[in-house]
Amino acid sequence: MAVRAGQFREQIQLVFPGAVEQTESGGLRSTGEGLKVATWARVQQMKGNQLLALGKEITTEGFKISIRYKMAAFNAVQIIWGNKTLKVEGVTGDEKRTEITMYCINAN
Repeated sequence: MAVRAGQFREQIQLVFPGAVEQTESGGLRSTGEGLKVATWARVQQMKGNQLLALGKEITTEGFKISIRYKMAAFNAVQIIWGNKTLKVEGVTGDEKRTEITMYCINAN
């Protein structure tokens, strides 16, 4: 599917994981907040039956977010959209590498 002009109308921020260090007990600890990158997106709230089709049985809001293809976007862990923080649950790209779809849930 070709990316059409004006199809991405919402401003979002992709949040990438910050650096981590190993603790004395062998675990990992975050050393700071991750990188935030602003981009334009199409944001759609998913209905309950769409979430069940994805194999997710959750009671929170689900969102389908589409952005222009950026290879780094596959590593995003959160999305900030307005006053909502969304946790990325899954990411898929299309065959032509024009668009990425991210499936998220409300993390608030």
